[in-house]
Amino acid sequence: MQLRQIGKRLAQELVVRDKVDILAGWILSPNTLAAAGVSVEAKKLMVVMNAAAAIIPTKSPYIVRTSSSSPITSGTFGTWVSKKVKDAFTMVSDYAPGRDSEAAFSQAFVAGGGKIVGAVKMPIADPDFSAYVQRAKDAKAEGIYVWIPGGAQPAALGKALAEHGMSGTSFSIFSEVNLTDDNALKSMGDSSLGFITVSYYDWTRIRPK
Repeated sequence: MQLRQIGKRLAQELVVRDKVDILAGWILSPNTLAAAGVSVEAKKLMVVMNAAAAIIPTKSPYIVRTSSSSPITSGTFGTWVSKKVKDAFTMVSDYAPGRDSEAAFSQAFVAGGGKIVGAVKMPIADPDFSAYVQRAKDAKAEGIYVWIPGGAQPAALGKALAEHGMSGTSFSIFSEVNLTDDNALKSMGDSSLGFITVSYYDWTRIRPK
C-alpha cells in the first residue's frame, strides 16, 4: 500500500508541479500501477522501463513498456529448465510480478514434462528467508526456481541459501536476473557460483574480452 501511495503522489507532483509531458522510469510494479491512474487522468505518456507485472500496459492507453514482462522471460525459462531437471520447487515474492513469474514458469515447466513438487510465496516486505529456504531444501527437488525483487533481498536470500548448504554448485538454482544483481553478487561471493538466471542482457557487458 505504501509503495502505491508514494508512486501516485510522485506522479501527481511531476504532472501538477513540474508540468512534465512524459512520466518515465518505473522500477517496481506497485507504484507503477498506482501512477497509471495519473497517466489516464492527465493524459500523459508513461514509459515503463523496468516494472514487470504483466497487467501494467492494460491500466492506461498512454503506457508503453520498453523492457519485458515477467511471464515472457519466465515462461521461456520454464521450457528450458524442463530439459535440465525433472522436478522443481518454486519460491516467489507474493505480489504481481512474482505471481506472474511463478504461473508462467510452472505452466511451461510442466508442459515440458517437469513436475512442481512444492511452492511458497514470500512476503514482499522484509522477509526472513530461512524458513522458506528450509522448505525448499526439505522438498528435495532437483531444481529451485526463485523470483524476488532487486535491492537488499537478493543478497539476503543468497546468504540464507548458503547457510542451508544450498549454493549454486550443490543445488540447481534458477531465477530471473534480480538474484544476481551486481551488488548482491559482491555480498554473496562464491556462494552464488552456479546460479542460472534469465533476462534480457546487454551483450556489450558480458561478451568475452
